[in-house]
Amino acid sequence: MRKKMGILFLMVIVLLTACGNENSEQEAEFWDYQRGFMRGWGNMIMETPDGYYFWEGKGIFGEYLVFMDRELKESSFVCSKPECLHEKESDENRENCDAYFFEAKAMNYYNGKIYVLADGRVPDLISKDAIYELEMDGSNRKQIYLGDGSINTACIHQGNMILYETKYIEGEKNQVVSITKFPVNNPSDLEVLYETNDYEEVTINWLECYQNYCYFILDSLDPANTSTHGIMINLDTNEVKDLCGIVDNSFSHLVVGKDCLYISDKLEEDKENQTWKRQYHECSLDGEKKRVLTEADFEALERGAGIIKADDQYVYLQDISYGGNAAPIEEQNYYIYTYDGTLMGIVSHKNFSRAAEFISGNDRYMFIREGEKYYKIDKSQLGEGKELVPELILEF
Repeated sequence: MRKKMGILFLMVIVLLTACGNENSEQEAEFWDYQRGFMRGWGNMIMETPDGYYFWEGKGIFGEYLVFMDRELKESSFVCSKPECLHEKESDENRENCDAYFFEAKAMNYYNGKIYVLADGRVPDLISKDAIYELEMDGSNRKQIYLGDGSINTACIHQGNMILYETKYIEGEKNQVVSITKFPVNNPSDLEVLYETNDYEEVTINWLECYQNYCYFILDSLDPANTSTHGIMINLDTNEVKDLCGIVDNSFSHLVVGKDCLYISDKLEEDKENQTWKRQYHECSLDGEKKRVLTEADFEALERGAGIIKADDQYVYLQDISYGGNAAPIEEQNYYIYTYDGTLMGIVSHKNFSRAAEFISGNDRYMFIREGEKYYKIDKSQLGEGKELVPELILEF
């Protein structure tokens, strides 16, 4: 009898361990770079196992962290203080709200905690950004990393916090821009992946991680040396590669797809009239050119639409929204394609301003943010190439 009970006990342990491992694996899906929500320079939405987190606020007055359930029905401020008035608090009490951050730029989820990039609240002439760690209800906030200047974006990938930082060094003419990383569980173990002060005016305005690579775009704004560089870092070897050699003309942009890169260059450009003609190259993840894309790959390329995002399911294109090439806003669309070029759906821009932002989301939803309003688009509607109608879900 005792032997049978022992066997039964072991079976229960095995089952519980299997369930625990399965839950851990499911949760770990949210720990890496969230391709559908990160924009390359921060994010306004984050997905977790329990639901979604949004930034809401008025910019110069700060932002509030808001939670919505997985069905996007109910929302609440991420604040553990029952008496807090949140956005209705007086100016002097605003920062006591758990949900409030000043100049919030990004948020990440890792191992049951939230990590926020926001102003470091340092009384200094030079603004310094910081990374904060907090519980899922907003409590126990603590600063785990303070930069030496501006941190333009921060993302978690493969257990590491990866940052783009800009700082000024006394006595140096040029600013220093760098890509750095540290283990989320050990912020003091800082490693520099890329650093340069070769440019008088420079910015890194886009960063994305995928598999064992980190990609970013470096723009030199020097009057005598204006240029755009797409740069790749192999996270296994720390090898740095400039991707500009892939294209024959002026490098323009890159998008990370499923096991591939889409890199565009400008064939011709009229800066005075803000018109241009570009082409797209499909490349391997390590930056080797494969082929030039045409309208046979994605029909919207024929009308000048550009590839703005990609994930493991779809490639997202958008009509040109500015300059001399732009169509009237009521004729502008977002296009959702499969990788074999099948048009799955269209989202019209006609009901939104030029400031509206498309967010490709996850397997269930796409999103549009316009000002302080968020809209969802149910991906279950995809499949016939028809126009999809966004639904308002959150308004500040």
